[in-house]
Amino acid sequence: MEKLQKVLTLLNNAKVQQKRSTLLAAIELKNHTDNANRYIAPLIDAGLIDLTIKDKPQSQNQRYIITTKGLQLLNAISSSSNSF
Repeated sequence: MEKLQKVLTLLNNAKVQQKRSTLLAAIELKNHTDNANRYIAPLIDAGLIDLTIKDKPQSQNQRYIITTKGLQLLNAISSSSNSF
């Protein structure tokens, strides 16, 4: 699975609140910090995914959810791929 496809899968799976382990499993990766830093952290930095508990990023109850910006990007990509 190429990186762009992994990012799109992460965004799709984050439409509902998900744990980090669930998001990484969706792209066939283990729940390791390196994988989260490589795939999830850039999406958070770009404002495409958000933390549900912002003041406690390391909380065991932390979940991730797609932002409005992330949904707009996902919709734009899917609508442009449907036009071919």
